[in-house]
Amino acid sequence: MQNQVRDQALALAAVFQAALLVDRLANTGAVPNENLKALVRSLFEFDPQSTEEVFGGEQDYRFGLSLGINALKDIFIRKRRGPKYGDAVTYVIGLLHLENVLRNNKSMLDLLGTRLRAVQQQMPAEGFTDDSTLAAIASSYQETLSTLKFRIQVRGDARFLRDPEVANKVRAALLAGVRAALLWHQVGGRRWQLPFYRKRIVEALQTLA
Repeated sequence: MQNQVRDQALALAAVFQAALLVDRLANTGAVPNENLKALVRSLFEFDPQSTEEVFGGEQDYRFGLSLGINALKDIFIRKRRGPKYGDAVTYVIGLLHLENVLRNNKSMLDLLGTRLRAVQQQMPAEGFTDDSTLAAIASSYQETLSTLKFRIQVRGDARFLRDPEVANKVRAALLAGVRAALLWHQVGGRRWQLPFYRKRIVEALQTLA
């Protein structure tokens, strides 16, 4: 049970990090590259042996997912839910809902898998945050999740939201957030548990940083 809760905390931290990256991109146009890279690389872990492996292993995720881990600590331990996180919590709720819709749409899941494997085959040496890779991921998001009736409405500075490179990063972060939400569900995470399992998650978070 302890390992399962730890896996859930790690996956949930990734969901929160995706939401925070979307919020920051929409309002400032920039995010730390390593935090974005940690999420983007998770899209190409098709057969991981562990939850840690999805995010590059223990050494990488402690740094790469630091933004999400610290955010969860603020919310679950220090109970800070004010303006500091902007629209991020709203995006988290939206990502969990999109995951539920996607999980029940096998044809879209299969299409996403096919598209991402194609992106992986064409990935340049620069890696996960190369502009062409992010553009291809964004296109995959537009052709799948963006076609659903429910869409996450991103709010921010129009100057940044109109920038094609920023928009690609936003869509890549959203897709990675849905992937993290899917992982969270796969390791037993459920929305109804959050108010009741707070102490367990807090204890698990302490082992992640």
